[in-house]
Amino acid sequence: MMQAHVLHRTVVSCPSCRSGEYITWRRLPADQGHVVNRCSCRRCGIPFQYVENRVGKPVRN
Repeated sequence: MMQAHVLHRTVVSCPSCRSGEYITWRRLPADQGHVVNRCSCRRCGIPFQYVENRVGKPVRN
């Protein structure tokens, strides 16, 4: 699964087409209170994932 592209520490976009429109279809607990969001892009359909912290902001890898 591909990792999402994070812009300006707050905006998540597709790693392939850089679209900001996506559907989150699964949220999994991770370590340190983080949540792994598994998504698929609405434009190109590629699945990707990103990690959120406790506040709900994306974490850069």
